Amino acid sequence: MSVTVKCPECNAPLELPDDVPAGKRLQCPDCGAAFAPPGAADLSSGLKTAPARPEAKGRAPAPPAAPRSRSRPRDDSDRRDPDRAPPRRGKAGSVVLLLSILVILLLALGVAGIVVYSYVDDLQQRVAEGKTPPPPPAPPPPGMGGMLPGGMPPGGMPPGGMAFPAPGVVLKIGDLAPEIEGTDLDGKPMKLSEFRGQVVVIDFWGDWSPSKSPYPYLTHLVNRMKGEPFVLLGVNSDPTLDRAKQVAKGQKIGWRSWWDAGGMQLSGPLFQRYGVTMVPTTFVLDKKGIVRQRYTGPAVEILLDRAVDETLALGENRPADAPPRWHPGSTAHSQLADEVEVGPYRVRPPVGYTLEKPTTEAGRMTYRWKGQPHPDGGVPEFVVSLSPAQPPDKKLEAVLEKDLQAISPNSRLGFSCSAAERGDVKGLTFTRARWTLMEHPVKFKAVGLLYAAVDGDTLIRISSRDTMPTFNGPQDAAALSFRKAAK
Repeated sequence: MSVTVKCPECNAPLELPDDVPAGKRLQCPDCGAAFAPPGAADLSSGLKTAPARPEAKGRAPAPPAAPRSRSRPRDDSDRRDPDRAPPRRGKAGSVVLLLSILVILLLALGVAGIVVYSYVDDLQQRVAEGKTPPPPPAPPPPGMGGMLPGGMPPGGMPPGGMAFPAPGVVLKIGDLAPEIEGTDLDGKPMKLSEFRGQVVVIDFWGDWSPSKSPYPYLTHLVNRMKGEPFVLLGVNSDPTLDRAKQVAKGQKIGWRSWWDAGGMQLSGPLFQRYGVTMVPTTFVLDKKGIVRQRYTGPAVEILLDRAVDETLALGENRPADAPPRWHPGSTAHSQLADEVEVGPYRVRPPVGYTLEKPTTEAGRMTYRWKGQPHPDGGVPEFVVSLSPAQPPDKKLEAVLEKDLQAISPNSRLGFSCSAAERGDVKGLTFTRARWTLMEHPVKFKAVGLLYAAVDGDTLIRISSRDTMPTFNGPQDAAALSFRKAAK
C-alpha cells in the first residue's frame, strides 16, 4: 500500500510506501528539493516541525517579500510610463498664473515709479531751498559734437518728453509768476507783465516731444474766450527758432510764444525760472499774475476750461442772489466750429453742421443748423431763436415749461425731463433742461436740450434735437458758447 504526498516546493505528487522509516528525507524528482514527509519526527529534538526547504541547486535565492500595503493593489495601468508626456496644466490654471505674474510686475513698476518720483521731488525741493547744490552737467564724450551715443542729448532724455535739468525754482500755486521778457517767434517784443489785468495761460511746449500740446483744443479755448480778459501765451523748446516757426505755421498756432534756447534738454532760462521739467506744462495766472493752477502733461479740457472760468470769476462783484458762473463740464469744446453771427450775438455750432437760411416769423428770428443724417434717417438739429421778450418771459422756468410741452403736446407718457438749472455764462443768465422722448420703454425717439435766457428786451431760445441717444456734448458746448458780439 502506498501513500501520496506533495512536494512543498513545486507541489508535485509523490507516491511513497506506508512504511517509510522515521527521519528519512525525501527528494522531489521534478525540482530536486529535499524535504521530510509530513508527520516525521525531528531526530535531534523529537519535535514535529515544518519541513525545511533547502535551496535547490542552480536556483537563486528568492527575494524577501514586500510589506503588505493597506491601499488597493495597483495594476499596470497605474504605473507611470517614463516615456509618457507630463500632464498638461488646465487653461484656467494658466490664466491665473499669467494674471498673477502681471499683477506682480505692475506692483513692482508702481513702487519703482513712486520711489523715483519721491527722489526727484525731494531733490528739487532741496535745490530750491539751497540745501543741495545742483549737479554740474556731465561733459559730452569727445568727438560726439555735444551728443551722447545714439543721438541722446547730454543729461539724457527718457521717453515721453521727460527731462531732468537742474530747476532754478519750484513754482507753487499762490506764488507770483516770474517776469518773462523777450521777443515772440516773429521777433516782436513781448513782456509778461504787459498782460496784467487778464487771466493768462502759459503753455510750455515743444513739438519734438511725444506728449505734445493739444493744439486744436488750445485754439478752440482761445476762440471760446474771445471778448473776455484772457490771453494764451507759449514758451517753445524746439531745437531751433526756425523749427519753432515751422511748427507754429503748420499747426496754425495763433497765440504768441517766446522761444527758449535750452532746446530738448529744457535747460533754457525760462524753463529754469519756472522749474519746468516736462513738456507740456501749463500755468494759469490770475489778473494779478498769481499762479492759480499748474498742470504737468497735456491738460484735460474739462480741467483747463474749469480752471480758466474759475480764475475769471475771482474778485467779481456779483449780486448775492446771482447764479454761480457756469462751468462747462464738457470736453466737447474742441468739437465746435468757428463763431458765426446770430443777430447781435455770436455762437459756435458743432463741427459738420450746416446753417440753413434764417427765417423770420411774427418778429421771431430763427437760425437752424443741421448735422449729417443718421442711418435711421434722423437728422440732428441745433436751433437759436430771438424774439421780443414779454413781461412773463422774465420767468425763465415758465418759458422752458412751455417749450417742453410743445415737444410732447399730447401726452407725457414716455417723456422725461431733468430739473431745470440756472447758470451764468458770458454775462447771460439762462435756464436749461435735458429731455428724452421714448417710443416704448427700450427705444429712443428723440433726445435734446433746451436753453432760455432774457437779454434786455430780447428772449433767447437755444435748442438741440437728435434721434440718437448721445451725450449731446457738442450741442451743450455750442449753447454755452453763445455770447454778445463785441461792439
